[in-house]
Formats: sequence, C-alpha cells, structure tokens
Amino acid sequence: MNGIVARVTLICPEKGEHAAKLAFLPNSLEELLDIGAKKFDFSPTKILTKEGAEIDDIDLIRDGDHLIIASD
Repeated sequence: MNGIVARVTLICPEKGEHAAKLAFLPNSLEELLDIGAKKFDFSPTKILTKEGAEIDDIDLIRDGDHLIIASD
C-alpha cells in the first residue's frame, strides 16, 4: 500500500453489541486473529465481513473495513 498502513475495525459480537477495536492490518490472517484474541480475550477462528462472508485472504481486506471475528 505504498507505505500507508491500513486500519480496520475489529468487532467481537461475543463480547457485546459495542465491542469494537481499531487495529492496524497485519501481514496475515493468523496475525489478525491473534490481535483479536489479545484485544478481546477471546479465541477467534475466523474473520467475516459485516455481511457475513468469510475472509480467507488478507489481501481482500482494505483500509477502513469493519471485520467480525468469530469462532466456529
């Protein structure tokens, strides 16, 4: 992204309606799940769009996206 660091909003429905944290987008989905785990004290296993589609590639995520972290 030409030196620009993307930011995303992580939403954790399991922690309540307003549980959201702003985070820098890391280099992998695994790192993003780790960030979510640390921020919410929760063990997520997948990342979804607000529309419910599962994200399987970090390159699909853009600056400003709102992402839901969830477990199976």
